[in-house]
Order: sequence, then C-alpha cells, then structure tokens
Amino acid sequence: MIPAESRVLVGTTCAPYKADDPSELTKWLTHATDWTGAEFFAAIETDARGLDPMQPLCERLTQVQGSWIEFRYDCGEDTDPWNRLTRICVGRNFVAQEAVKRNATHALFLDSDLVPDALSIEKLLELDVPVAGGDVPSYCLSGPAAERYEFPVQEHWNTAGYLLVKIGVLNRVRWGWGDGLTDDPWFARAVEQAGFGKTFVRKDCIGVHVPLAPVTERGHDLAYRREP
Repeated sequence: MIPAESRVLVGTTCAPYKADDPSELTKWLTHATDWTGAEFFAAIETDARGLDPMQPLCERLTQVQGSWIEFRYDCGEDTDPWNRLTRICVGRNFVAQEAVKRNATHALFLDSDLVPDALSIEKLLELDVPVAGGDVPSYCLSGPAAERYEFPVQEHWNTAGYLLVKIGVLNRVRWGWGDGLTDDPWFARAVEQAGFGKTFVRKDCIGVHVPLAPVTERGHDLAYRREP
C-alpha cells in the first residue's frame, strides 16, 4: 500500500524492437495489481507499424487502468541502435513530464523488461531521498555504504530501469547524455550538480532484468519501418 501522502507515477518507455518478445513489454507491470494507489504510464516509440506490435503492452495497461502516448523519432537511420540513447531519453522525458502534469510526488522509472520487487514503492519511499534506486544485480553496480539505514543501502549512480525520483528533481532535471556519459550516469551527475545529492540504492529491493548484452547481440529485429 502506498502512503496516502504519496502519489507515484510508474512509467516506462520502450522501442518497437522489444515487441519481438512480448514479455519484454510487460514485465515492469508484474506487480501492478498489488500497487494500490499507483498510476501507470508508458511512452511508446512507434514506427510505420504504429501500435500494432505493442498490443500486449496496451492491453496490460488497460487492465491496470494505465495510459500511454506514442511518439515517433525518425532520425534518418535504418536501425535503432545508432540513436538509441536519444530515443530512450525522449521517452523518459515524456514520463517525467507526465508525472509533473499529474502533480505526482514521485516517478518510478522502470525498464519494460525488468521485474521489480513486489514491495518496490514502499521500500524506495522509505529511503526518503531525492533519487532512490532499486538494485539490479546484472548491472554489477556498487558504492560506499550509507550507514544511516537499518537495511542495506549504497551510494552510486543506478540504472534508470529501476529509479524512484521525487517530483522536485524532475522540475529541474531531465534526461540526457553526452560528455562521455551514457544516459544513466549523466542523469546522476546532473542531479548532483543541481544540488539534490547522490543516488541511494537499496540493495534488498531487487529487480530482475533480462541478461545484459549489447542491443545488437540480443537477436532483435532492429530495422526502422517507414511508410512505403
């Protein structure tokens, strides 16, 4: 149960290639029916196929009274990976803007292919910090221990595939990449530079992600479809 004073928007973004394995579209919603009080939202990237490949996601969102938008980013390339970070950041920024629009207190960013801890929202809210992450062991991220908690917490940048962000942060910081940094460490640095401090990651709040590998090695059809 989410505390009455908290209003959490749970959001994801996903690209068309993830529809090759429909389960990769909906794992983030594994516990949605148990997260009473949360709202659910997806920023769905489409190409000429529209929402057809995304029907499993749309159907699941409908079941949990969630919503979605679709966006299309044709950068002139024929495959997804070459502008992948830009696409991810665009989608996450739609989630951030939706959280602001809804007057949410927090946004919980999840990768669509990540199964979160059943108690994710309660556990991450308990940290009471601007940016709180759940642990994703497949990323092998670690940092110094935060001693003030009675449960295991470390300070380090975290994958945005499992990240609870207070709305005050999202009013000032959005997603980007550059300066030698990919999207996740770039966001963590931007949050620190804006004065919100480091990311705190709760190590007993565990998300299960598909095995990590370069997107070009995952067997997906990465071709971008355009109108004939």
